[in-house]
Formats: sequence, structure tokens, C-alpha cells
Amino acid sequence: MKSAHAWIVTGLFLASAFTLARAGAAQDPDDVFRTQFLKALEGAQKPEQQKLVKQDPLLAELWIVRSAESVAEDPGSKDKAFYDALAEAWKGAWKCEFPERELKYLQGLDAAKKKTRAELFGRWKPALREFTGNLEKKDGMVFANLVDEVDALSGAFDSEGDLYHASEAYRTFAMCYDETLRGAAGDLHRAWIGYGHAIEMRDKLDLKDPVYDELTKRYAALGARGAGEKGGATPGAVEPKQDGPKNAPVPASVIPMTFDMLTSPDAITRPIYGCDEIYEMWNGLGLQIKGTVATFPTNTECPPIVRTGSSDLRFDTDGDKQGDEKIPMTGNIAPVRVPIGQGEKQRPWAFFAVSGTQQDSFQGIQVNLAPDDRQYQIYTLGAASMIGTFGTTSLRMVDDSLDGIYGNEPQRFGTQGMTDGEYEPWLDSIVVGSGKRARPWSGIQEIDGNFYRLEVQERGAKLAISPAGVDTGVLKLDFKGSIRPTYLVVVGSSELKDCYFDLVEGGAKGVRVPTGNYSLFYGELRKGKKKQMQKALILPPASNGPSWSVRKGETTTVTLGAPFVFDFRYEVNGSKLKVIGKSVVVLGSAGEHYERLWNCVSRPEIAWRKKGSRATLGDSKMPVADYSTIENKDLSWPAVWFPLDLEADTKDKGGGLEVQLVQKKHDLFGKVESPWKE
Repeated sequence: MKSAHAWIVTGLFLASAFTLARAGAAQDPDDVFRTQFLKALEGAQKPEQQKLVKQDPLLAELWIVRSAESVAEDPGSKDKAFYDALAEAWKGAWKCEFPERELKYLQGLDAAKKKTRAELFGRWKPALREFTGNLEKKDGMVFANLVDEVDALSGAFDSEGDLYHASEAYRTFAMCYDETLRGAAGDLHRAWIGYGHAIEMRDKLDLKDPVYDELTKRYAALGARGAGEKGGATPGAVEPKQDGPKNAPVPASVIPMTFDMLTSPDAITRPIYGCDEIYEMWNGLGLQIKGTVATFPTNTECPPIVRTGSSDLRFDTDGDKQGDEKIPMTGNIAPVRVPIGQGEKQRPWAFFAVSGTQQDSFQGIQVNLAPDDRQYQIYTLGAASMIGTFGTTSLRMVDDSLDGIYGNEPQRFGTQGMTDGEYEPWLDSIVVGSGKRARPWSGIQEIDGNFYRLEVQERGAKLAISPAGVDTGVLKLDFKGSIRPTYLVVVGSSELKDCYFDLVEGGAKGVRVPTGNYSLFYGELRKGKKKQMQKALILPPASNGPSWSVRKGETTTVTLGAPFVFDFRYEVNGSKLKVIGKSVVVLGSAGEHYERLWNCVSRPEIAWRKKGSRATLGDSKMPVADYSTIENKDLSWPAVWFPLDLEADTKDKGGGLEVQLVQKKHDLFGKVESPWKE
């Protein structure tokens, strides 16, 4: 019997693999497809055309690309009627805009880009031939020797805007690392990354075909096994099933939990915006000169911290403000363990800590965050967890809200980079099973296919678990945009108000949840790695946010993302127009906010016109802060999260104005365009 992902080495891949490496035989399957489709076209048999596209979508894709290339080169090409009919049949069969988007891309190529594309094809064809020629032999060395070239080609196709071949190259890269072809020598983390990029390319191209569905399933399956983190999944391990209960519910019980300190910030992927190595965004704890004391802002039970020397920080464990237990500040991110609470309430706790350096970067601006004689800033992130076993399933609760309490109600903080009235949520998390991806803490959790109610007891030392006895349905995320969320959390209402579920975990199938009503709570977008990472926080609007109802046995789709628009405020004083930079925020199709944009601050162009007119009176681009503007314009560092205020002379003192903001290509959102605003 084939494994759940045996599709990777079957005809699903081979049919599309030869888009650029077509064999010369007279009766190629792709030639047969073209002949059959042309026959249906000559007979004006649209149902037959759509049937052919539905039966063999991968060959249909191949001919869409080829005929689109011909039409883009010569609009009067004899292939025009073939392309038009094929595109119409595709849209009818698969309900997506792949043909139109592929043609638009090809029509936009200038001579230089065509030359670059031809050069890439010259490298891609032999690499693809070598890959497909090795699918039967599965010689691991062949795949290992190919990955660097395929990696380079996938990035090159991506940067050139050839989304179709970028997706194919990313997919090939992933397969070169997946266990299906590499066995125990595979690297599931790299495979997961490759599949994610392949999905991203197909999303941009709106190419929703069987390969897209299988990519999404494989990506979700690897993610569920912990492949989202390096070393988090082992090739050959059994994939978890998600279709209903595996076992009968375990009877209610209270299980003991043991303290365990996390080893690194990325040891577990967690649903908290600061959970990565960008410590400049972590929770800050500030001390000043030697002898000053600071208390942990989120945890009143943590002993005060005393600066006893230039680089010597200590916990004041006996309350004399002298400093006792040394904190290991090594210059690297390190976990710090400390007892919190008094008497019988005393228990271990931990956080990650690091100090800044002289050449740090904050929103792309080089800054000196190193301690000196006047100040010492500690950057902190949660590292405390409690582990236990329920039946045969391991559980790990993580104190991500840094308050020394596990499984409590999420906290909200007014962090930098938020528009007025918005607050960043910090929610604890839980890892169910042996994976490395945490879920948001929820009063009801699915464990081994069954739903249970959870209650933390004795400050985390015990966890009470009992069958929840709930009806369930499915919530499925449909996110429109070039970047897929890493987390998208919804919260229930009424009796489910303490229940939080991550929709990304479910992949294309969706997530089983108790029946009831849900609303958006939290999400995040991430792109890139380590210090080059770009990210944004997803939050519901302050009022009238989207909500979804889940009924027993039914699937409800949660649609978010594109089209993206700007919201903003502006003032007019005579002929002077002022757009308020701190008010500029990106909104999604359901009104959701994209806040705290890191390393990708919005920089829209502004246009203005008389109310009711179509003639633009002027335009300008909003500036962003750099080090010199912070120094010379008396701005504070929170200003670097937004574009700066833009002031312009409209040269018009009478009548009302309409203003529009547009950014043609944002790194996370693509095109962002506001409606004209009075």
C-alpha cells in the first residue's frame, strides 16, 4: 500500500515536470491532450473541453503556459483561440485565475527579462531531467547533488516573477529532501520550507490544482510532526491522523506536571509574536546605574533584579536589595531559572535573557543597544514550561505571557507599532504530543482525536482533564495573499469564551472545533529568517469584527487576507494637507488589522483630488524614519514603526479633498490600495 504522500513520486509530478523538458516523441501525452482539446474546440464542445481539463489538469497547465507564451509574443498568434478556449475551460473546471495571471506575467516581460528567463531555462532543463531520471533509482547522492542548483533556480524564478516555474522548482527542492525519496537521510525541515514556498507561489498565481491540494496536505502533515523547526521531525516517523478519534476517550483524571526549562527560543514554535531571535522586540526590563533595582513587569512574584556591577546582575532573593543569585548574562540568548513565590507557593520559573550589542538593528536602523554605565536593558522571553503525560500522550504547558501562571486568560499590552486603541495579546500555549509546534492554550483541547476540558491546578503542578462531550464541526482557513499565516487563532464565545484554536494547524482540511460561534483573536505573518525576518501581527478590528458559526458535522470557511487596503487619518488646514503617519494601517478583506510591521514599514504614495473629481491634483510619497531623522527631528523610537507624517501643499484652498494611499508592492501584502477618503 502506498504511503500518505506517495503522490510525490507518481504521475502527479511527472505530468507537470516536463513543462520545460518536453520529449520529442510524436505521441507524447501532452500532444495527445492538445489534439483532443483542439478536436473538442473545432466541434464547439465546451463540456468536453472542460472535461478534458478536469481529467488532466497538469497537462492542461502545460499547454496554458505554452500557449500563453505564444500569445504574449504575438497577440495574433494562431494559438490565441486555443489559449482562450483552454483558459475558459480551466476557469470553469478549477475556479481560479491561473491562465490570466500567467499571460499577464508573460506580457510584461521586456527583452532583458526574456533573456534572463531563457538562461534560467537552460539550467532548469538539465536539472529537471536529472531529477526525473532518478525517481525510480532513488539514488540519494543524485538528489543531494541537485539541491543547491534547484535551490538557486527556485529563488531566481521567484525573483524574476515566474511563479509557475518557481513553484515547480521549490517543489523539486522539497522532494529532494523529503523522506519519500531520501528515506532516513531526508531533512524534513528543509522539505517543509520548500513545500511552503511552492504553495506560496501557487497562491500568488491562483493555481489551485491537485498538486496544490497535495502540497498543502504534505506541508500540514510535516508541520504537525514538528518539521517547522530544524530537527523537529524525524524521517520515517508515523504521521498523526486527523480524521476523528483514534481511541476511546480517556477517563477524567488529574495528572502531575513537572517543571521543564526550554533550551532555546525556537525549541518550540509558539503562537506569540515575539517568539524568535529578534530580541529587540522582546519584553524589556531596564536598569540604570550600579545599585539600581528593577522588578519583572509581568510577574510580581519574581525576585527583584539588582545591578551590582557594570556587567553583574543578580536576583534579590532575600529582599535586602543587595543582590544574591547571579544572572548569567553571557552576551548570547540564554535561559535563566529562578524560584518565584514564597513558602508553599514557591516554584521554579524561567525566561530567556540577553543584552544588546553595539551594532544592533532596529527596523533596519543600526543602533547601539549595548549596556553602559548609565543603563542596562535586559530583553526577556518566556522559557518556563510544565510537562506531563495523559494516557500515552505527552503534554507541555508554556508560560508565554511571562506571569508565572499557566493556562490563564491572555494578557494584552500596548506595545510599540500599534495604532491607537490596539493592544498586542500574549497567550500561553500547549504542545500536545511529541511535535515542536504549540497550540494556543484553550479550555477545551483535542487530544488523540477526542475533546477534553482542561483546568490548571496548584499553579501548574497538576492538570485536571475530563472528557468535554461536545459536538464538533470544522473551521477551515482560506487566506488570500502571497504570504500564508504562521498562526491564525480564533476564540469562541459564550460557554466557549476560554477556547482558542489555531486554524493553520488544520491545513487544507481545516480544524475540528466544538460547535458554536467564533471570532478572530490573533494571527501573524512571517517571511524570511533570523535577523532578515519580516513579520506582521494580525488582529480583529476594535468593533464589528468578523465572526463564524460552526454547526455539527459541517465545515465553515474563514476568509481573510487580500484585497489589502490602507486606513489612515489626515488633516487639512487651508491648502495644507497632513497625513498622520501613526494612523496608517493595513486592513484585510474582513476588516482585520495588520499591526507591528517589522522590517517592512509601509511606505505608501499619497494622491489627492477635489471631492467628486477624477483629476488628481498632486501626489507624494510618505517618508520613513532613519537614524538622522530620529536625531534631528526630535522623534522618539516608536516613530520608526510607521511612515512619518507627510505634509503637502495642495495649492487648493476651496472645496473638500479626497485622499488615497497606494503602495504598489509591499513585501508582505503585495499591492495595498485605499479607497479615496474624504
